[in-house]
Amino acid sequence: MTDPVFGDIYFHKRISEIPYKIEELGEISFILISHSHYDHLDIKSIRAIQNHSPRVTIISTLGMSKYFKNLNLRVIELDWFESFEIDEVKIVMLPAKHWGRRTAFDLNKSLWGSFLIDKIYFAGDTSYSEHFKIIGNKYQIDIALMPIGAYKPEHIMKHNHMNPIEAIKGSIDLKAINVIPMHYGTFKLSDELLSEPLQLFIKEAESLNIKIKPLKLGEIYFRQRKQLNG
Repeated sequence: MTDPVFGDIYFHKRISEIPYKIEELGEISFILISHSHYDHLDIKSIRAIQNHSPRVTIISTLGMSKYFKNLNLRVIELDWFESFEIDEVKIVMLPAKHWGRRTAFDLNKSLWGSFLIDKIYFAGDTSYSEHFKIIGNKYQIDIALMPIGAYKPEHIMKHNHMNPIEAIKGSIDLKAINVIPMHYGTFKLSDELLSEPLQLFIKEAESLNIKIKPLKLGEIYFRQRKQLNG
């Protein structure tokens, strides 16, 4: 699971429904946490997952272990371009352009990042930058999960989040075969209408003939694997 949040967060009420109850999910082996902000690191949700899957492991960025010290679970910290491998699945921590803070005393005391999981790229929270080209030139990406919301007012948000046009540009830099939009319509964190990010994202993708797959709540997307002969 990536940055799971199963309810409200501080100062923000969840707007979208929760597609699944935790008890409806199978055994969860790993939770990937991209950074420390409350809409991505929700301790209440992680505790609920731990109750459901007691052997779950956290994989996150440098400096994040302190946030899980009361949960008594395994935490693996990774720097950018470091990796963890299990059962032939390689999880790589990669750059993002963002920041981290959870209290008045921990500004940027932990790292932030994105993940590559077996050719599936999870961008985390990020603004547009050269890191997409660096990643796209270094790794093969079949599916990119790209954030498209929380971008207005742009003179403030552009340093932290991408707008839908930039998300498409980043997808091109990544050389992603398929793109799934995320990070929109769940919390009211910025000034744009909740419906605007997806509308602009679809319009831009169609104009550039970019293959995208917006998912409905609870919808399952199966990645097609090529069959190898011999």
